Amino acid sequence: MSEKVLFVLEGASKEPKVIDALWPLAHSWAGVSCPPKTVYTFCTHIYTLFRDLKADPDLDLLGLLKENDADGVLSDADSDTFSAIYMFFDYDGHVNMPRNEHGAGHWDGDEVLGEMLKVFSDETDQGKLFISYPMVEAIQHIDCEVVLTYFKHTKYNKEC
Repeated sequence: MSEKVLFVLEGASKEPKVIDALWPLAHSWAGVSCPPKTVYTFCTHIYTLFRDLKADPDLDLLGLLKENDADGVLSDADSDTFSAIYMFFDYDGHVNMPRNEHGAGHWDGDEVLGEMLKVFSDETDQGKLFISYPMVEAIQHIDCEVVLTYFKHTKYNKEC
């Protein structure tokens, strides 16, 4: 299996910039090399992705993403291409959408969030889901030095 990482992002404008800025910075602080990455933008909220994935039990996350890959970012990808999948989506608790394409029943955004976090809990399987609240733009108000210091001392420092 490759050591390549896939980032699945909700939006195509701000989110890729955040990943591009933080990915090498976090690794340099941690003192580990930065594996190659692929950035894929889903361009809609996580609830659509989850509904479509649940609708077809034979479909995995990568298969679903490839079906919606208009830009061909994942055209050559298979189950061995990525060692980890990280998904970053905004919290959209206001979403009230049909449970399926036929409009039968509705999901409340909060109702299904816990289920999504259970399904997307392992970056080496279906992916690890991170929810931005209030939204990714909030990162503009974060002191990056504080965040990276915390990251360094909790994730990679074996003494802490």
